[in-house]
Amino acid sequence: MEFEDDEGDTRSREVGKTREFGKSRVFLELPPLEMSDDKSCGETSWKEVGPKVEPMHLRGISGEVGLSKTPHLNAVSGLNRGLAASEEDLRSADDATKELEAAGGIVDLSEYLDKLQGRWKLIYSSAFSNRTLGGSRPGPSIGSLLPIALGQVFQRIDAVSKDFDNIVELQLGTPWPFPPVELTATLAHKFELIGSAKIRIVFEKTTVKTRGNLSQLPPLEVPRIPDALRPPSNTGSGEFEVTYLDNDTRITRGDRGELRVFLIS
Repeated sequence: MEFEDDEGDTRSREVGKTREFGKSRVFLELPPLEMSDDKSCGETSWKEVGPKVEPMHLRGISGEVGLSKTPHLNAVSGLNRGLAASEEDLRSADDATKELEAAGGIVDLSEYLDKLQGRWKLIYSSAFSNRTLGGSRPGPSIGSLLPIALGQVFQRIDAVSKDFDNIVELQLGTPWPFPPVELTATLAHKFELIGSAKIRIVFEKTTVKTRGNLSQLPPLEVPRIPDALRPPSNTGSGEFEVTYLDNDTRITRGDRGELRVFLIS
């Protein structure tokens, strides 16, 4: 390490330390230090300065968290977003998720709400194991009288405008010889932070847009069900807690016990 003498103009420095683990050598970067005169003891000392260090669960794949993500992603992948999950699969996914949540630590969105920003792809939902599009809420069955094939599912979040859109790609079966109808349903919500890591969303509207051969058709806004006719189980709002968050992975647990895993897309 090199230091400036007392006559130098430089008043700060960067320091680091190298440690060896077996045959591997790792350079540990330490915070920058700044010289300060401690008049109480008549000596010159160094104090740490520099940018605020974010919590581990917001720094991306690193250290213990990075190692924990591998078994977790293995547990939830290959389950067709939960549609193919058995009871054993559900338990394995939940156990692996709890380990990752514990490694990531407590999520506090009060200072890091912008970390929600972006388009997130759903890779697993525990509620899809009942094979309905509503998940833990009422919804059409997949493979019912009108065959419905579930495509990709996304959440698009704008941390500034508080827009929260659930985007679902669907393929509707049609009688022969007509081709299946491809469409995208966007369920628009507004969201608010009601705790350090809990999100409340309020439904606004549903818009359906055809894709493929019918992509030239304009989007259609689906009329909203009047509140008087709305089932008690469908209040138009919901809550969930963000239990893990880093630069590319987000895990939530809903108010009905639904576990969801998203990757940034």
